[in-house]
Amino acid sequence: SSSMVKSSEPTPNTEPEPELEPEPEYVPKPIPHREQEKERKRFFRGLLEDFHSGTDNKSSTFTPTEHREQAQSSSAGQVPTSTTMFKETGPPTANNHKLNLSLKAEQEAMFSATGSMQQQRARLPAHSKREDVIRTVWDHQCVVICGETGCGKTTQVPQYILEDAIDRQQGSTLNIVCTQPRRLAAMSVAQRVAQERGQPLGDQVGYHIRLENKMSERTRLLYCTTGILLRKMQTDTAVPNISHIIVDEIHERSLDSDFLLIILRDLMKLRPDIKVVLMSATVNAEMFSDYFHGCPILNIPGFTHPTEVFYLEDVIARLGYVVEPDSEYAKAQKGDKGGKSKQKEREPTNLHEQIKQDVALSSKQSAALQKIALLYPNQDESTLQTLLLLDEEKINYELMEKLVIHIDEAYSNVEGAMLIFLPGLQEIQKLYDELMSNSTISRGRRFIIYPLHSSFSTQSQQDVFCKPPPGTRKVVLATNIAETSITIEDVVFVVDCGKVKENRYDPISGMPSLAESWVSQASARQRKGRAGRVRPGVCFRLYTSVRHEKHFSPYQECEMLRVPLENLLLSVQVLRLAENADFLGKAIEPPSADSIKTSFDVLKRIGAVNDAKTITSLGVHLANLPLDVRLGKMMIYAVIFRCVDPVITIAATMSVKSPFSAPFDQRYEVDRIKGWFSRDTHSDHLMAWYAYNAWCLEKQKGKGEAAAFCKKYFLTPSTLAMIHTTKRQYERLLLEIGFLEPPDGVPREAVLARPMHGAPTFPPCHGFGNGTEYLYEIGGKAYNENSANDTAVRACVAAGFYPNVVKLKWPHTPPGTPPQRPKLFASDESEVNIHPSSVNFQAKQFPFPFLVFYEKVRTTNVFLRDCTMVSPYVLLLFGNKITINAEEHTINLEGWLNFYCDSRTGVLIKELKDELHKLLQQKIEEPGTNLGHSGRHVVLAITKLLADDRPYAENEVLEGQALADALWVQSGGAFGAYWSQAGKDGGK
Repeated sequence: SSSMVKSSEPTPNTEPEPELEPEPEYVPKPIPHREQEKERKRFFRGLLEDFHSGTDNKSSTFTPTEHREQAQSSSAGQVPTSTTMFKETGPPTANNHKLNLSLKAEQEAMFSATGSMQQQRARLPAHSKREDVIRTVWDHQCVVICGETGCGKTTQVPQYILEDAIDRQQGSTLNIVCTQPRRLAAMSVAQRVAQERGQPLGDQVGYHIRLENKMSERTRLLYCTTGILLRKMQTDTAVPNISHIIVDEIHERSLDSDFLLIILRDLMKLRPDIKVVLMSATVNAEMFSDYFHGCPILNIPGFTHPTEVFYLEDVIARLGYVVEPDSEYAKAQKGDKGGKSKQKEREPTNLHEQIKQDVALSSKQSAALQKIALLYPNQDESTLQTLLLLDEEKINYELMEKLVIHIDEAYSNVEGAMLIFLPGLQEIQKLYDELMSNSTISRGRRFIIYPLHSSFSTQSQQDVFCKPPPGTRKVVLATNIAETSITIEDVVFVVDCGKVKENRYDPISGMPSLAESWVSQASARQRKGRAGRVRPGVCFRLYTSVRHEKHFSPYQECEMLRVPLENLLLSVQVLRLAENADFLGKAIEPPSADSIKTSFDVLKRIGAVNDAKTITSLGVHLANLPLDVRLGKMMIYAVIFRCVDPVITIAATMSVKSPFSAPFDQRYEVDRIKGWFSRDTHSDHLMAWYAYNAWCLEKQKGKGEAAAFCKKYFLTPSTLAMIHTTKRQYERLLLEIGFLEPPDGVPREAVLARPMHGAPTFPPCHGFGNGTEYLYEIGGKAYNENSANDTAVRACVAAGFYPNVVKLKWPHTPPGTPPQRPKLFASDESEVNIHPSSVNFQAKQFPFPFLVFYEKVRTTNVFLRDCTMVSPYVLLLFGNKITINAEEHTINLEGWLNFYCDSRTGVLIKELKDELHKLLQQKIEEPGTNLGHSGRHVVLAITKLLADDRPYAENEVLEGQALADALWVQSGGAFGAYWSQAGKDGGK
């Protein structure tokens, strides 16, 4: 780009606005014609040749042509993105005269309309900057646009670019992609823009989110999630059919958006014709401008009515709120581990001692009051006392409930919705239940309460935008999704708890955690800005002014520095973007070398990359599954072992959350019910599958039966429904990458073209096993042959979670004394604990001394939240490298676990493992192929072996002859040759 002038100021949010004719003196640069396009392509080819030959290694890390050729030749497992994703509209310079005329006529009709929609656009602050936006985007390859809350940048900036091209009859050459951090934002913004243009959604304006889209060949402006664009780049990094990429909400610093910025900075060198627009509300604009080589910053002023702010101390004073020392919202007293203070450790023995204790306590409280009075000089003593006692770290549902009623009564003559910010779905559910149990709130039509979360259905999400009936106050309970991604027009009151849930990760221990933390000052400012859209607003902050000013960080820490990087590293590998560390080192804030190494080691151990640090066929498929790599691997094994529905249910549960929920005082009853559902399998994952399946069977009987079942067994219907939806999404993903074949010869394209929430791909079918009925929603009979066999399901879980294994060791107990709980040790010999919520927490005896787990989390200790017991054979067959020591009669797993066995048994295990590996490779490289005769024998042999597995104690000798006999019978002699050869070789 040419030299650029910077302006300052960060800016906020997302909205609509209008358009103007270009100024007379401004003549835009012409779009290249076909001959110029041919020259441009020759230039690219030369640039690529220079890059591959090493003459200009610093010019780019992109090799799109090489990527396509290598993807086709070197990896049969490379699966193209679904045909429903980013329908190709040709290169942006392929001009279509007929389409240009059509777009021009439609646009003229839109502007000639006298409806309120164009008037609303004209009133937006962005309208005053329309020509500045068009000119700056034309003159520069990249621009940062900052817009304050409500300025209209998200809906208007893309339209200005489109409208300018249509006016010049160049609309057919445009293909604008605008990324959004969330699914709901992409859908709602696209719908708004389509309405503004007076067209049906999916015509000129469309959206594309995971497994759902509304778009057509005429679509020129597409709103999509960042992940969708990244998946598009897996098929062609240079995305030649896209003319403009607009990255919205860059201030959120999500993993995907920061990754995309690295790619775009390099892509701009390869494609001088592409335009990149970075947009945000509250942002450190200078940092992004510097990252993109000093690109210009364009500020759009916002307009909001003044918003009055009340902090926690003000709220307490207004409500006269008092916290008792034994309240759950009071600070824990010294020596107290909960929210309620304990009795004094020693009661006074006489009146004199009582007086002494009271005087001492009074003097401490007096000193504390004097200190806090200096911080809040305008508050009375009652408010200061409450501030001293109140635990600000806890979300105070009691205070929020009182505040909702207070707002409605104190501002009874003010129309407008209430928006309450909460950190997560669990908190939304809890506050919703609290509010609905209050008769003042739930009685009549005084309030209408909407929970808002990206996991809810599209329809329920859209309901929050509707105006309530007269005399009814709308209350929206939302996470930070309502901070910038979406706008609820009629919000006047904001209640901000000040909390957000963030993924955290310790690269040394490899332990992730979902931590609740305070928001940044920038986020707090954004939340405040949600009020005052339609009239003067009010923001109630449930944290003190001192905390906001002294302890909140200016901006949120970027996600790349605090989460595991496995999926990101796979994307780097699929896109062939140089070495992992080198590429990620180009991020705005690069992750540490420890984080990269830890994540790469995980990928290597699960088989997604090899020793040469290149992606394997398995890794290619896992990269195409937008979920945790371990869950993806588990699902691929489930297809091979024909137990698809239970494993996908387990994966969906891990992605959503446990369906069990109960009041604190009934948690022991919940533990008993979970133990009953687990059927002595020693598996949290199988327990979740059995509980979900039982709900499905009840649901078939009717809604009333399903509701009664949930109430009886402390199951949450909304969570079960979310698990069901997630299962459908995972089914679609497996169909997209070719691992599932549609039933009855239905073409894959026809299935993928159906709406995801329409008729199921596979008709539900029933199965039976161990006296239990099962309902399979995914995969039909063909893919659920072994779903009633819990050992097959257990094996797939282990295959996905490996190397997350712990070994159980029992303390020595004298004869006649009851057994103690075992101690758990990881591969590095560090001790871990089973979480109290696990079905294995109370267990003292296990048939097998090994557990696999999804993740460790650190709270008061290091815990396994969920785990499944597995046998030695499962670990040996589905784990990594094994070594046979014929002299010591042992077989070793990765230098950690030793098992005693004779040579024949060791050789048989190794050969069976090799056959399984071949089968996995064949399925990965050719997903649509059937297992074949030999493949089916491998699966039958392994499932038979695991089903007949008997209890094992440490240092026992693994059974040999019985194993061979079982395999011989089940496989029709397929492994007889191995057994005979093993005897001759002596285990060589």
